Amino acid sequence: MRVNLFITLGLMLSLGLLSACEKQEKSGANAPDPTILSLALKSAVGALKPKAKPVDPRKHLTREAIDKAGTPILFVGLDSRNAYATLSPFGENRGVVTWISSDGITLGYRGGLLVATRGLGPDLMAADTGQALAAVRSGSGSYVRIYDYLDGEDQAVRRSFVCSVKNKGSEVIEIYELKLTLRKVIESCSNPEFQIRNTYWISNRNRIRQSKQWIGPDVGYVFSQQLSR
Repeated sequence: MRVNLFITLGLMLSLGLLSACEKQEKSGANAPDPTILSLALKSAVGALKPKAKPVDPRKHLTREAIDKAGTPILFVGLDSRNAYATLSPFGENRGVVTWISSDGITLGYRGGLLVATRGLGPDLMAADTGQALAAVRSGSGSYVRIYDYLDGEDQAVRRSFVCSVKNKGSEVIEIYELKLTLRKVIESCSNPEFQIRNTYWISNRNRIRQSKQWIGPDVGYVFSQQLSR
């Protein structure tokens, strides 16, 4: 079955992907208005069923459309699922900015460091940024980080990691016609079970414009990129 996906940048709530063909065939309804956003991140993951073609919204976005969106845009990619989508900010609570898709999938960031996910299946319930945020911003430091999860029986699982940070110098990246010179910082964390390598690209105002961060052993890493200026 061919899956048609529509991209929209005109809504204030969020941006994402719309998978319409399969729903239309089942319900007999007319094709949905492409200006109605639906299923952002989860839609992209759902498109990865057998014989379905993965979708990358970056092929459809433009700098002009991003600038006219009227809301900040966060691009995210799940490498383990070959799934990609765009999200918009939902709110802020105690320094944690939550980005949301129209069907309620959320990613929470504190100062650009991932602290929680909801709706991805095996979710990260909470991550301690503790000393990590200051170390990442400064480009050096050693500390312990704690990640909390729920297992299949809804029991709390806590994983502790010993982490260290290194500044890898400047790197020029391009985000839709914006050339940015950013500091590249590597956060290496390990415990007896796992080794993690989080990567951050940081502006001179300590804004994390791009990152690749570990969610957990089931989902793997999420790549995120701030598309707005």
